[in-house]
Amino acid sequence: MPEPLSVDLRKRIVAAYDRGSLTRDQVAELFQVGRASVNRLVRRFRETGAVEPSPHSGGRISKVTKKGERALLAIVEERPDATLPELAELYLRATKVSVSTSTMGRALARLGFTRKERLWSPANKARPTSSAFATVFEPGRAPWTLAVSSSSTKRGRTSG
Repeated sequence: MPEPLSVDLRKRIVAAYDRGSLTRDQVAELFQVGRASVNRLVRRFRETGAVEPSPHSGGRISKVTKKGERALLAIVEERPDATLPELAELYLRATKVSVSTSTMGRALARLGFTRKERLWSPANKARPTSSAFATVFEPGRAPWTLAVSSSSTKRGRTSG
């Protein structure tokens, strides 16, 4: 989910509209936001006098509590090759709390485990040893846009 607009930007959007020289569509285009965002901000300002975003309303409370996480760690240590359905069943036996495989996966991820084939193991804290790997697979960069080339990716003369 995207972050809320900054309070400064919200104030500038409302001020630009309140000046009266621009329509909501023009304000939206000027600040590169959606027209609905301008509508919401203007309405919020008129109703409350403020443009600050509402606080996060929460969400569901996880079925896997801190005590459950300790039990889950013990289960994974005992059965590191268990699948998610198996871990959910073992967790049910240990804590009397039924969880889905999705919940089990999120709990394991929260604990720092990554899934490799059938084995759950703690995330590798080591850095890549190859500098070519680090430059090719940078965060936010598609892996198929190579920063380095090999003989199979270089352009050149073709034989034939």
